[in-house]
Amino acid sequence: MTCLSSFMRRRWIVLAFAAIVIFVLIDFFFTWERLTLTAWSSSTSHFFSIRGNSTIIQTKSDSLAQPNDFADATIPKTTVPKVIPMKVEHNASRTASEREQIQVDDRATSRLELLESEQTDQLELDKQLVYTLSQIIQRTTTKRGIVMPLFEKLTGLGLSLILELRAMGVSLPIEVPHCTELNPKTLELLQTKKELGKIRAYDICDLAANAKSATNTSRPVFCDNIDACHTKFRSFMIKPLSIVYSQFDQILMLDADTSFFLNPTVLFDSEKFKTTGILLMHDRIGGAGHLARKAPRQPNLSVEQEYFSTFNVTPFRPVPTLQRPKATVPNKTPVKLNFEPSDFLLSSHSFNRRASHQADSSQMFWNKKLQPRATVILASFLAQSDIAPPPSHGDKELFFFASELAETQYSFSDYSAGSIGSEFEDGGPKKSTLCGILAHVFPIRQEGVPDDDVPLFSLNNKRVLIFRPDLEPFYYMKARPWELFPGFIGSRHLHCPFNITVGRLNESHIKHFTERRKFLEQGIHEVLGLEISLNGYYGSQLCPYSRRGHIGEMEN
Repeated sequence: MTCLSSFMRRRWIVLAFAAIVIFVLIDFFFTWERLTLTAWSSSTSHFFSIRGNSTIIQTKSDSLAQPNDFADATIPKTTVPKVIPMKVEHNASRTASEREQIQVDDRATSRLELLESEQTDQLELDKQLVYTLSQIIQRTTTKRGIVMPLFEKLTGLGLSLILELRAMGVSLPIEVPHCTELNPKTLELLQTKKELGKIRAYDICDLAANAKSATNTSRPVFCDNIDACHTKFRSFMIKPLSIVYSQFDQILMLDADTSFFLNPTVLFDSEKFKTTGILLMHDRIGGAGHLARKAPRQPNLSVEQEYFSTFNVTPFRPVPTLQRPKATVPNKTPVKLNFEPSDFLLSSHSFNRRASHQADSSQMFWNKKLQPRATVILASFLAQSDIAPPPSHGDKELFFFASELAETQYSFSDYSAGSIGSEFEDGGPKKSTLCGILAHVFPIRQEGVPDDDVPLFSLNNKRVLIFRPDLEPFYYMKARPWELFPGFIGSRHLHCPFNITVGRLNESHIKHFTERRKFLEQGIHEVLGLEISLNGYYGSQLCPYSRRGHIGEMEN
């Protein structure tokens, strides 16, 4: 029993010892595993840390070798990760007002993109138009000539002017453009009667109706068809179109109701015209109408100022021009211009809202060869495009606007427009008043010639045919520098030049009127077989004039 008991005690001791050994071994195993993992992680982290530092060092080294490096900063080379757009649930995560604002922003962006696209397309169309017009205006064959548009009822006046010029010794060829308005008999006589000299009469509307874009032959340039051209150009607009299609390089453009006391062709050789290629006449100073009207969208501007401020000259700049000096006159208007203005524009009465008109287009000199950009801009005013024409009374301002927008050199008469008439208030030198029709003195200032001695040059009005200075006294306004502004006509309740010096028509002037009447009453009757009553047919088409309240004709 004792032996058995002793055996059992030893057995339990062995089992207890074995359990202790097993526990120690298990604890050692787990401890070793943790130590191994920790050591491996530490060494790996240290390894990647070393590689990362190496990359940064290499990046810094590379960056130092780059040109235009900053002295106080290093810009590492980086790889831009791919950005995965986050899906936005508008309906779920945004309020109604936020969703509405997003829609408004999207529509605004779409409109802006559409507008930019339209502007790009329009600029391209404008460039194509400029190219086409450049081709049309270059079709000239003759150095110099006279252009005088006519329609049938104006034939008598036109022919009397041609005879007047021929009597002065003017032998230049004459173009007579018309808009399918002259009858066959008139056309035949114009081109066969030797007394009239060399004349080319042609249907300009037929040319305009067939003009197509040089880059797209399906696109008409001026009008869709001949009927549309008749509607468009049986008007004052035939005059700028006549410049476009003229075969002359140098043009004297005339209205049929113009009359000259001196040979106008001497101005072709004037320094003004030879230097600039454009010589224009001033119109009478009027009230606050026409160019001086308030712009509807910008009442602080005149319609002239608004037009100049919004016109896009960019498509025309590839066309050559006579670059003018930078303006030295300050712009005293609130207008910001997108082109280089001239001193003349910034000084002009119309741009400064002192006059309703600036240019008189009854007579002007134009050199297409010397002024291609101005001629293309002039043509663009007539074309079917988004280029709006100037706010002109008829055609008169188109030539002035085209010249200014071409950023070119051009010239005006040295003297303001004057008048001829019989209603005269003698207040003495520079204090008199004279009501009458538009007249001009010789437009070039001559050295040593005082203003009072500048000769009478021309007049423009159908009244030339019924004036009788041989029966009653007639007077003319003597020269006045164009820069002088005498004051607003409205303040005097007059539609006549005032604060002027007046002279009486002399014997040579009276003789001129008599000869012009003879050309119409006798010469035209002999040439065309027309029965004309000066006091009947022409007199019925003339508005009566007086010094007070007359419409338009008596502007200063």
